[in-house]
Amino acid sequence: MKRLLFAALLPLILLMGHTGCTTTPPSANDSIDSLSLRVGLLPTLDCLPLYIAEEKGIFDTLGLNIRLITYSCAMNCDTAFLRHHLDCAVSDIVKAQVWNAENDSVRALMTTDLRLYLLTSRQARIMNTESIKEKIIAITRNSVCDMILDNISKSVKLSSLEVNKPQINDFDLRLSMLVQNQYDGALLPEPYASMAQQRGARRVSDSDRFCKDLSLLVAHLSTVEQRQNDLKLLVKAYNIGVDSINARIDQGQGHDLIAAMPVNDIENDTTLTLRHFRHASLPNDSSLTAARTWATGRQLIPAKKAAGQLIDSTFVKNTNRH
Repeated sequence: MKRLLFAALLPLILLMGHTGCTTTPPSANDSIDSLSLRVGLLPTLDCLPLYIAEEKGIFDTLGLNIRLITYSCAMNCDTAFLRHHLDCAVSDIVKAQVWNAENDSVRALMTTDLRLYLLTSRQARIMNTESIKEKIIAITRNSVCDMILDNISKSVKLSSLEVNKPQINDFDLRLSMLVQNQYDGALLPEPYASMAQQRGARRVSDSDRFCKDLSLLVAHLSTVEQRQNDLKLLVKAYNIGVDSINARIDQGQGHDLIAAMPVNDIENDTTLTLRHFRHASLPNDSSLTAARTWATGRQLIPAKKAAGQLIDSTFVKNTNRH
């Protein structure tokens, strides 16, 4: 019965998944302050160092004129970036590979600490990954989220086609529908994974065993060429934010830092445990290869397309990429 109801509602759900994404409202100074470095972020835990840098005035201390713009789903952030409404953005390693193959005008400056978790609803009776066959698992298609679910499926000898994967882009909507048992499971980043768990969802798998570097801070090639000093200050501010977070974690006081993130009801979450953040680093070669191979298999990148330059190591010195 639930599957029939879901099939009937699927066109509406997909529409909501496409249109339900929102951004941080523009400020009164947007039209005046056109020289700011415009950075698109997602309300996900890997972006916390930049939110902390803003909250603590680190950007001001470094003299960086910056505007952080939060998008509630990756699709809108990606669109704003590709339309040059943003100078930099947090995106995923699959999309960055696809963009690089299309026009070679995007550069990845560093990776961020994104992790994805497979959670299942209370009523789904999915206790392990072997039980996801023919279940309804919400994702963002043609993204690292899609890739990780394929990897999870493959690990239990299931093909991609043996799992139903509706596209629900907005994180809040994906969380809400999961805890309301409107589908069987979802791939979610933190803090949404912990918020879902607090409301009764179960964690059954995560991305760590499949791909270590899922998310990248990307910039337009023109931004790299014209604003190198600003980008260096951005990475420096990120690292200072990491140091601040890690110091608070060591003191047993890190949980209150998540209030810096623009996420509804995040202050009430009691299940999220912060792990130490890495300083800005370059994605490892195995993650880059895995993302490109998956994207090529999905025909998002032509099979004979030669790999161009994606990584720019100007801003992060890191020789340990293997």
